[in-house]
Amino acid sequence: MSSVIQVNDERKQLDIEGERITISWKIPKNIQDKEWVLDLELIYNNSTHEVYEVPIIHPRDTYEFQISNKNYKVKQGIRSYRIALRSNEDILEEWLHPLWTEIIVIEDED
Repeated sequence: MSSVIQVNDERKQLDIEGERITISWKIPKNIQDKEWVLDLELIYNNSTHEVYEVPIIHPRDTYEFQISNKNYKVKQGIRSYRIALRSNEDILEEWLHPLWTEIIVIEDED
């Protein structure tokens, strides 16, 4: 029940545990003719890493990434992330979470 207006709040009954990242953009008119993608690179608290490439269909829009319930518990939440709006290799805008750092990969020598 909402404490302010005394009505039922169905979201409070769902028992969802997780995190969400909401990304909004507006591409300037003079460069809208290019094909744009949104890169989302995530590092989770269990030290796993995922990269998502989301095609941009509309020059002004919002994308929401959500990790919840079982997936959230396994990955233990989001530690850090990097977001880039790019066309081919041209990055229009990039945002780094304050704790972002590149992952150092060490190859096994056989």
